[in-house]
Amino acid sequence: MLPSSQLILLEGPDEAARRVGNEQLGIDLNPLPEPQVFSETYPRRRSENADPHWDLHFIFTLQGPPTLPRSTLWKDLEYVPVANTPRTAFGRDHGDILELVGLRPGL
Repeated sequence: MLPSSQLILLEGPDEAARRVGNEQLGIDLNPLPEPQVFSETYPRRRSENADPHWDLHFIFTLQGPPTLPRSTLWKDLEYVPVANTPRTAFGRDHGDILELVGLRPGL
């Protein structure tokens, strides 16, 4: 699973990125790179009239440090080559997020 989060009420994308960096990775994201912004819609699985679900993605791409950050939130945290990682290994189907930024997970 990618370090990620939904926005908290009244929280902006930059604030959320800094919160995720701090809470999930134990790192300070200053300065913060500009995000790539994507929107997508798809039918909700449990909707009787197929109301679309709309996602807005604010993706902040970072170069990882030579050593992994440590956090008590993760039992195991590691860098993995996306192209060699099967889609089934991604939590919450985050393979689609990687595709938005041009990375293709393995089959």
